[in-house]
Amino acid sequence: MEEQNINLEPTQKTSPWITTIVTILVTLLAIGGLAWQYNKLEEKTKKTEQEIIELKGTIEQQSAKDLLERFMDTRLEKNEAQALTYFTERTMEQYYQDKFILIDNFESFEILEAQKLEETKFRFTTKIKTKDEMNYFVEVITVNKILDSYYIDSIEMAG
Repeated sequence: MEEQNINLEPTQKTSPWITTIVTILVTLLAIGGLAWQYNKLEEKTKKTEQEIIELKGTIEQQSAKDLLERFMDTRLEKNEAQALTYFTERTMEQYYQDKFILIDNFESFEILEAQKLEETKFRFTTKIKTKDEMNYFVEVITVNKILDSYYIDSIEMAG
């Protein structure tokens, strides 16, 4: 019987240098793709972080505004005891020194301007109309967060 010679080796050998170069190119291509994905993800993360910061600021300002509106409503209702619960110690001192009028013949109020002073401190300019609708005055009210609640930190007559 005749022996058959079966050659399992490829007839053409690839150079180890070509294999190394192809491997390096594929690796560089993979690294480039991953770097691109990382940069896209980083941009999206920064955008999301900025949106979260803006949303938090909006929520804080709305919380301060809600407190101001509750305070002003108690003034319109002539509920002095309730209005005093919104004060910080500083505002109580202003009140006892007659720096502002807490209860009078107020008819309505309007918030003219809101300004962020710090992360949890806001200044509101309010216009308060009296019952005769002819007279009004403007107050600058500072609202500050202490622990988890907002309080009236200062009331000053504008002008």
